[in-house]
Amino acid sequence: MNVLPTIRHLIATDVDELTEKVHSLQWQIDYTQLEQGPFQAEVLTYQWPDIQLIRVQYSRAIRSLGISPPGKVAIVIALSAPLGWRWHNYELTGDQVVLQTASQGIDHCRWGDFPLAIVLFSLEELLAIAAKMKEMAVVEQLSGTNYVLSPPAPLLRKFRQLLARVFQATEQKTNLEFFCQSYPHLHRAIIVQLFALLSAPSIPVKSFYRHQLVKQAENLVREIGDRPWTVYDLCQQLHVSERTLRYGFQEIFGIGPKAYLQTHRLHGVRRQLKLTSPGETTVMAIAYQWGFWHLGQFSQDYKKMFGELPSVPLNRP
Repeated sequence: MNVLPTIRHLIATDVDELTEKVHSLQWQIDYTQLEQGPFQAEVLTYQWPDIQLIRVQYSRAIRSLGISPPGKVAIVIALSAPLGWRWHNYELTGDQVVLQTASQGIDHCRWGDFPLAIVLFSLEELLAIAAKMKEMAVVEQLSGTNYVLSPPAPLLRKFRQLLARVFQATEQKTNLEFFCQSYPHLHRAIIVQLFALLSAPSIPVKSFYRHQLVKQAENLVREIGDRPWTVYDLCQQLHVSERTLRYGFQEIFGIGPKAYLQTHRLHGVRRQLKLTSPGETTVMAIAYQWGFWHLGQFSQDYKKMFGELPSVPLNRP
């Protein structure tokens, strides 16, 4: 049976563009850039009738928050050694795998430009196959929420190699026809290896106080996104000390709340500049609106973050 996948190769040069393009793939995820420097994201997807394979890579530290497509289960694997990788504030190693269902959502921080692979299946289909094969351990795993799996190294290496061959088929344009024509074999191979992964020892992911506190702060900033939040504002709203908030942000994001809020405000300025036509307003007016009062320092910070002066997006046709 010859089953041609729908292949999409997406490139984004800022987190707002990434958010928009990922939403088009039915993933409701919002992204926050966590470090300075020009941003680029690459997303490669293969969509078959009942499997979606995705490879993502980002040039900067990034925060992902949202939900996966309803009724789906995802396996997330680092394809090379991660610099830093947290899932619901659980610090992962490169030898661990995330099992994620839509019931608890996506809460992910990563540092470094290592690629991640995501295998997305219908939860209903996987449960039916597992029950038919009497894989009750797999049924139990899939009926939970979020887990971190620790599979044996040879099994993880074999699964990575299988995924790498699929992704290389597009880049090299050599074996794509083979993979299309042998889809039943590919589907079966992924199912077998997926069930082996799901039988590995697992750790349920739990949320702790600092993690919950930082998520509350994030929600405030996101819900009233056009407000130039300060650390003092957040402490007042959350009834916590600046020290407590700083510890939480450092633990989860690797940066303090002041740096996080500045990144958020710089992106707010950039977003507004991109949506504004020349002559409607000025860079200075938008910078003031977002709480940047020292225009010289603002211009320097903006260029460090995006690799261009703030006047560029305003004057871009």
